[in-house]
Amino acid sequence: MDNIDGFNLAAAFVFNELHSRFPQPIALDYTRASNRPDGVDQDLMNATVEWLGAEGIIRIGEIVKALTGPVIFTRVVLSNKGLQLLGATPHTLKGKSSYGAALREEIGKGALDAAKDLVKELLTTAIASGVAHARTAIGL
Repeated sequence: MDNIDGFNLAAAFVFNELHSRFPQPIALDYTRASNRPDGVDQDLMNATVEWLGAEGIIRIGEIVKALTGPVIFTRVVLSNKGLQLLGATPHTLKGKSSYGAALREEIGKGALDAAKDLVKELLTTAIASGVAHARTAIGL
């Protein structure tokens, strides 16, 4: 699996965990997760969580890094932006479901390729929307 596929799978895992528990903040400890995706190592999962936080899609209360052992992200919750993204309807589903519900369904079925594709579509749509908004704001 290449890095982009691994990122999409890791993001699907994170979105599923946070969306299913929203609005409660949770701790993300990838090593203890019972439904962690195969093929995604700890470093890629950590980088994915940190990127989602830096982009404002999730909020991270604290990052606990031990000298040895896993990184634990505490008080993690979807931001308003993340909640809006997961509440949007994927173009591929033609109005049948939200991204959050579709991810839950696909992960529940073990359809990880479909979950990766949903995350790819979700983030591509979000980035395109942000670029369009920025272009309008600066008059392009």
